[in-house]
Amino acid sequence: MTNTFKSGDKVVLNLAAHCNNDLSRGQRLKLQGVLTVLSAGGGMLTLRAADNTETFGWYAYRFKLAETQPAPAKPLHGVTLPVPAVQPEASKQWIISLLNADGTLAPAEKPKPYTSRAQADRVAKDMATKHAGQTFVVFEAVSVASIPAPVVQLKTL
Repeated sequence: MTNTFKSGDKVVLNLAAHCNNDLSRGQRLKLQGVLTVLSAGGGMLTLRAADNTETFGWYAYRFKLAETQPAPAKPLHGVTLPVPAVQPEASKQWIISLLNADGTLAPAEKPKPYTSRAQADRVAKDMATKHAGQTFVVFEAVSVASIPAPVVQLKTL
């Protein structure tokens, strides 16, 4: 499938695309967040990040259009509460949890997210080998939702 983008489009790295498994951590960091297409042609993109840095020479098939978010809710008593940013096709991530004998889960306090299922499966098998008799389960993040903390402006009297 070929992605056709035009100047001004907002795009994000398509982490679900297997072609992006070969990107280094540095490349992923450079391409994180919403990017603006400056030019597109011949299947290649020149992009601008939120910090105004430009990067060029990226294949268009590595990206997808950024999901547009609904307009924020109208202010209520001077406080604006944004609509939750729900992303059904979240950047794919997998985590591993210990499955206790009673069926309860015991994930790590800060589970490490993996960017490919193959990597998470490998690590889970390694953990099961190291901890014989214990069962490890791989979970895929299927969506993400977040709401920024509300900002309250106090009026001085």
